Amino acid sequence: MSITKWSTTVGIGLVSCTALLACGEEGPATFGAVANVTVQSTLTGAGSGNVNPPAGLEVEGCAGPIVVGQQCFAFYDAGAGGIFAVTAEPDAFSAFGAWGAGCDSTSGTACHVSFDDTPATIEVSVRFDPVDAVCTAVKSGVPNSIAGTGPKNPILFDPAYGAQALANPSFESVVTIGTIAQLLPDGYGYWQGDRTSSVVAQQGIQPADGDSMLQFINTGIDPGSTGTSEIIQLVKLSHLEADVDSGWVTATLTALFNRVAGCSETDASMLMVIAAMPGDPAESQARWVTGLAANVDGPVAGGWLARFRAGILADGDPLTWELAYLAARVPPGTKYLVIDIGASENVKNDLVFPELHGHYADSVSVVLTLAL
Repeated sequence: MSITKWSTTVGIGLVSCTALLACGEEGPATFGAVANVTVQSTLTGAGSGNVNPPAGLEVEGCAGPIVVGQQCFAFYDAGAGGIFAVTAEPDAFSAFGAWGAGCDSTSGTACHVSFDDTPATIEVSVRFDPVDAVCTAVKSGVPNSIAGTGPKNPILFDPAYGAQALANPSFESVVTIGTIAQLLPDGYGYWQGDRTSSVVAQQGIQPADGDSMLQFINTGIDPGSTGTSEIIQLVKLSHLEADVDSGWVTATLTALFNRVAGCSETDASMLMVIAAMPGDPAESQARWVTGLAANVDGPVAGGWLARFRAGILADGDPLTWELAYLAARVPPGTKYLVIDIGASENVKNDLVFPELHGHYADSVSVVLTLAL
């Protein structure tokens, strides 16, 4: 039998044991009171790991037998109840998969559970998945290159037909990390979105154009969010209103993508989106969220006028860049375009860093044309 102990005394004591067959048969009692809250966690999946209590709480064995694959936590409460968080910690060659039943809320590897002043037993479950040694080595070598980010630097210009309509197309300047409240840009001429970074050559991949390229890092501001890491720029069309309303303006989006060879858990999906928006860029976030909630490519009330999508599977050869292409006829009423490029977790939805093992974009282009 194995018993794990933590040693700091606080107002509420948390005790925990990790048992192969039984808990509570070793170790002196720390508290004289009887535990009025017991949390029993079931470990599922083909991997292995532990469920740890919050740092700074004193623990020792739980009373009563615990079946194989479970852990037990006993709480001594002064009567007021409260909220606590336990965290999942995978063993070597295992990865945190997901929390199951029992959590009031979750945040990555943390499970938040509440209790009141009455005796209770709370059951939570957590899944650990196995990873091979190759994947462990790949993940340990992924740089978290957040240095290549900075504040937004809007550039207001009117894109002309046949010319590049994007600012910073090869990511020679830093990009902006958005916020939960404002993931999209609210103006023109800069990139903003999930946690990405402008980087120089790394992981055996050289920039396709210039000295820098974009690294996709997390599928959100922090790990454990959605399944896609995205960076977005808005393209102004209001100066072409008459042409746009004639229905004869086309926007062509191209981008180069690359990724490391990785391992069996390395994702390969790269995406591009053009969304045609009415209204003002200050409304971009609200319209984007409304469109995503509807999840249709056609017109969405309060959202976009149209959404166009394309994607490729990167081949995993760091020496080659893959070209992706998307052309869209701009619908009448469009005032600006949302240009979105990203890397998607199509193989495994990692909830902790590194979510993406080495995924890059470079040399992004948007060209407007008028066909009369």
